[in-house]
Amino acid sequence: MKNFSLLISIFLLCISVGCLSSKKTTADNNIKDEIKELECKSITLDPASYRSASDDPYELKNATIENGCLVLNVSYGGGCGKANFDMVGHETQTKAPPPIFLLRLALTDRDNCRSMVDTTLYFSLDGIQKSKEQVMLRLKNWDKNLYL
Repeated sequence: MKNFSLLISIFLLCISVGCLSSKKTTADNNIKDEIKELECKSITLDPASYRSASDDPYELKNATIENGCLVLNVSYGGGCGKANFDMVGHETQTKAPPPIFLLRLALTDRDNCRSMVDTTLYFSLDGIQKSKEQVMLRLKNWDKNLYL
C-alpha cells in the first residue's frame, strides 16, 4: 500500500511539474512576442527621405514578413560603435492593383571597425497596408517582391 501511495504521489508530482513547465513555455513565448513588438520600428514613408537617406554598405541576407513586420537579416562592417538602421519608402503611382511601395534600408554607420556584424531588424508594416487589398513591396537590394 505504501508503494502504491508513493507511485501515485510521484505520478501527481510529474503531472504538476509538466503543467508548470508548459505554462512557463507559453509565458516565454508571450515575452518573445512582446520583445519583437518593441523592436518593430516604424517605416518613414516620404519620397524625399527615400532619395536622401544614408547609404552605408550592408548585405541583405533575408527578407520576410512575420506578424505584421518586415523582418530583415543583414550583415554590415563595424562592431566598435552604434549603427543606425531606418526603413524609408514611398508608394509608386500605378494604374492597376496592387499598390506598390518602394522600400530602402538606410544604414548610418560611422564605425571604422571591420568586423562583420549580423543582426535582425523588424519594421512595422502598419502604415503600408491600409485596407485588405494586397500590397507589393519592392525592397532595394532584394530581388524578390514581398506581398502583404
